[in-house]
Amino acid sequence: MIAIEAKYHHDCLHSLYNRARQAAPKGNDGDDSCLHGIAFAELVAFLEDMNSNEDSAPVFKLIDIAQLYKVRLEQLGLTVGERIHTTRLKSRLLSALPDLRTYSQGRDTLLSFEKDIGPALKMACYHDSDAMHLMRAAQVVRKEIFDSSFSFDGSFQANCQQEAVPPSLLALVNMILDGANIKHQTQLVHTTTTKPALAISQLMVFNSVKHARNVDSSSSARHSRSRETTLPLYLSLKIHAVTRSRELVDTLLNLGLCVSYDRLLQLTSDIANGVCQSFSVEDVVCPPKLRYGLFTTRAVDNIDHNPSSATAKDSFHGTRISLMQHPSHTHGRTDCGVTLISQGGSSTKSVTPLPSAYTIVPPAAFKTKDFSAPAVQGPMRASNLMAAAAATEDEYAWLSRVKTALEMSTMDGGISWSAYHADAHQAVTPPAAINALFPLFLDNTHLVAMIRHSMDIVKAAVQHLNPGQTPVLAADQPLYALAKEIQWTWPATHGEDHFVIMYGGLHIEMATLKLLGDWLEDSGWTNALVQADIASSGTANSFIHAIHVTKTRHAHQVTAASLYTLLQQAYSEDCTSDDTDAMQPDSLPFE
Repeated sequence: MIAIEAKYHHDCLHSLYNRARQAAPKGNDGDDSCLHGIAFAELVAFLEDMNSNEDSAPVFKLIDIAQLYKVRLEQLGLTVGERIHTTRLKSRLLSALPDLRTYSQGRDTLLSFEKDIGPALKMACYHDSDAMHLMRAAQVVRKEIFDSSFSFDGSFQANCQQEAVPPSLLALVNMILDGANIKHQTQLVHTTTTKPALAISQLMVFNSVKHARNVDSSSSARHSRSRETTLPLYLSLKIHAVTRSRELVDTLLNLGLCVSYDRLLQLTSDIANGVCQSFSVEDVVCPPKLRYGLFTTRAVDNIDHNPSSATAKDSFHGTRISLMQHPSHTHGRTDCGVTLISQGGSSTKSVTPLPSAYTIVPPAAFKTKDFSAPAVQGPMRASNLMAAAAATEDEYAWLSRVKTALEMSTMDGGISWSAYHADAHQAVTPPAAINALFPLFLDNTHLVAMIRHSMDIVKAAVQHLNPGQTPVLAADQPLYALAKEIQWTWPATHGEDHFVIMYGGLHIEMATLKLLGDWLEDSGWTNALVQADIASSGTANSFIHAIHVTKTRHAHQVTAASLYTLLQQAYSEDCTSDDTDAMQPDSLPFE
């Protein structure tokens, strides 16, 4: 061939070289071929093991199989290039495993055994079915969310949380939290809906949108007013009332937990404007939370805010007026039914001023500084003697309980005065009183004009709530004296037949304890308390002037119990003869 100068064609020569390269083994020696065979055999064994597993239908990616093969070759000590030739590896696997099938999925090549194709397709359809169920459930719940609406009227009613969320959403959240067991769900319905489920449902309604929108980190999300549930409204109002922090409200807004600070200001303005509008319609300033037809009392006191900070620029010394109503189990009450926020609300942040008849304090002054109480008309008589007798009987019952406990050495927690009376009156506890605060006044309380104006305001409110009732005003000692002087100066309009002026409950108790202290001063009472280790000498001396009401009350309770026990012991000793333990038949009763 060389002699005749025969030559290969260029393409034929390349084809010959390629066939020779494919036929020649890889590596430098026979050991490399052996290691390749070991790694390949282990790979085939791995695939066969996965095929024999009846609990799964494995589907392999060719690239993952090649990477596993490459890692094993490197562990055996061979130097492998950047990647394994996947086409050659696939051909070798198909030759070694006749049941193996290949499928193209985009750029990926999938490997699976013939018997696993059916279970794999079934599993994929099963996952697709779950996803479809989730999608359908989301569509049903979202339709109810956007078909329903909730409008905040300025007050949180008992069932406002349930009314703010669709029933399907609440049921779905309950199933997620507590399971779909019908027994568990029935128990939830018969008790109360769980608070976590209500809270989560309200937040989902509050943050739901019809169309997705891009919200960058610098701007806050916008929420529809028709889906402002009670929880985000309550959280924003509560946090602002406690902290007055805009930053904290905006932080919770970004987390989707409450409304924005601007919306909060609009709500407070709408509530204030609704209250002022009701004042104008009814022509009287009366807090909307009060009820018609209940006995109403009133208290007036000064309110002082004097910041201790050296950088504080202002302080407040004003007047506050409170109304208290006292419901009972037998006396019904009618809600005032004031709508604080009209339907739709408004977008203003300004507040309508209060009626001028309330805010303007008419001037008033005494003509003289010397006052004398008017003469009492008719005989004085004690009132409500039956109630006083019943209260005295209750106190003696408590003293008898303490004496019995001391004799039997059963010092349980029920012998204290407060615990005994709380347990005795537990079954007949009246409903809680209704308290309401009037708008504050900037004027100082210790002014004649302010006290007289407050009496006029309360008279109008009491006549509006409970017509025909005589206004009852409670105050501390300086304001009580000022109110009595007003009654004596203007008897025609503010006299004692128009108002009942009295101490507050605390001040009545303080005056009584001070009177007892005057009686017991220099009697040795404080020395007895010190020797009995009930109080130190300084604390015992403070009982004389009732500086600390709670401690002074406790000292008198201990003293009364001790004296009653000693009196009972002395009575028993006096009624018992020296030679017998029997009681004398002619002994006088203890009372």
